[in-house]
Amino acid sequence: MTTETIESELVQKCAAYLQATYNEELLEHDILRNNVDDGAGQLTMECTVRAGAGTSRWQKTFTFKGGRVTNMTWRHLG
Repeated sequence: MTTETIESELVQKCAAYLQATYNEELLEHDILRNNVDDGAGQLTMECTVRAGAGTSRWQKTFTFKGGRVTNMTWRHLG
C-alpha cells in the first residue's frame, strides 16, 4: 500500500469517529502530521466540519491504537 492509501484509510476512520462520537461531518482536511505506524500513533489535521447547519474549522489530533481511533483532542480555529 502507498502512503496516500494508508492516509486515506486513516482519514476515513477519523471521519467515522467524528460522525459516531460528535455527529460531525468531515468536509475538508489538511494533514499536518502522521505518526501512525502499524495501527498506533497520532494523526493531526486541520479540518472543517459540519455539525447541523453550521460549519467550523479545527485542529484535531486523533490517537490510534490497534488500527482504530481511541481518542481525539482539538483546538478551535474559528
